[in-house]
Amino acid sequence: KKIIVLCSFVTGLLLLFFAIFFVVAHFTFQYFESEKVFQKSGLSITLTNDFHEREVLEYTAYYSSEKMMVLTLKVEFDGFDTNKWNPYESDCYDYAEKISKEYRSLYPSTTEIITNEELIYFTFDFEQSGKTYKYLLATYKADDAYWQVSFGCEKRNYDALQKDMISYAQSVSIGD
Repeated sequence: KKIIVLCSFVTGLLLLFFAIFFVVAHFTFQYFESEKVFQKSGLSITLTNDFHEREVLEYTAYYSSEKMMVLTLKVEFDGFDTNKWNPYESDCYDYAEKISKEYRSLYPSTTEIITNEELIYFTFDFEQSGKTYKYLLATYKADDAYWQVSFGCEKRNYDALQKDMISYAQSVSIGD
């Protein structure tokens, strides 16, 4: 009888151990987000698996998670008036300056151009439905177009997410 009680006790402990192990493993793996590559119209970006693609007419691609949104816009060179500004002879910094001036007229919070480890971007605040959002907008150049990739979140969360935004922006690659 003592052996049966001992075996039952050991079996119960093993079941409890495995139950705790699987619960801890489940939440640990959920905590660590894995990378996911998204591709659309020649732009590739590495985000995490908690991002999902959504269709938004104004953008080439739109990805969102609970914490952040990523908006991409491809601006073809043939859409520019080359008498006023020549996209073929300009670089990403020139393009960022051009669009930041336009943004500054709409959003006074628009910052000067920031360059960080070959990344060219600026930030601005945008109010919608009583909430203030902060965006980091990075620019990229392809053979036939410029790309604007904007990373946005509620302004109160920006400082905590800025490092991720910059990391995501550095993962962008342009090509077919």
